[in-house]
Amino acid sequence: MPEKTKAKVSMAGFQYDGFFGDPILNNQRLMPLLQPLYEALKAWNIRPQDVKYKNPAAANDASVSFEIALGRLVLNVSHTGLTLVVVNADWSQAEMVTQLVEACWKAVEGTLGIRASRHEAQIGITVVPEGKSQKELTKSFAAPWRLRPADESEMCGVIIYTAHGSFLVDRAAANPQAIFAKIVHRFDGRAAFPEMLKQLYEDELWLAGALELELE
Repeated sequence: MPEKTKAKVSMAGFQYDGFFGDPILNNQRLMPLLQPLYEALKAWNIRPQDVKYKNPAAANDASVSFEIALGRLVLNVSHTGLTLVVVNADWSQAEMVTQLVEACWKAVEGTLGIRASRHEAQIGITVVPEGKSQKELTKSFAAPWRLRPADESEMCGVIIYTAHGSFLVDRAAANPQAIFAKIVHRFDGRAAFPEMLKQLYEDELWLAGALELELE
């Protein structure tokens, strides 16, 4: 087995989308959800000034945002569902994020009488490899292309579409020496949130293994 290259995670983000079966286009039906959500989020010290009303142009745009932990976590409510964005995400936050998402869906079910029809979870990470270039780490991806000598690659980005989502590997925009990876995994409405996080974590381990990286 090849020796893995250590790589420091310099940035990580997480996003969860939970979708209503059909969009709730009637504001008079959607707006009563806001107070129960606010009550549920009091456990995370939500304040009135953390609730931001938007001006959505489309049904899937956020109508209201709840900003938690000084904006590190943002819950967006739209006519099509809930979106949670976590900045500077870390796997140590998994239990807290699970409790938050489950509390929000409990408020949705209690107020609107509906459950999620499907879910989507994704992570984006920027990693800085130690001691190996991007070219070395991705040369196996470039090999099948049989590039001409004049087209010698500096790095080979790749995107793989699966039955349940996608894996993307590319050069990081903010740091040309770093690698950006994005993993998207879709689930049906019956999936429990801890199962989603477990699967996403396994996806991350698989991708790191494919790149022969040991994430720190």
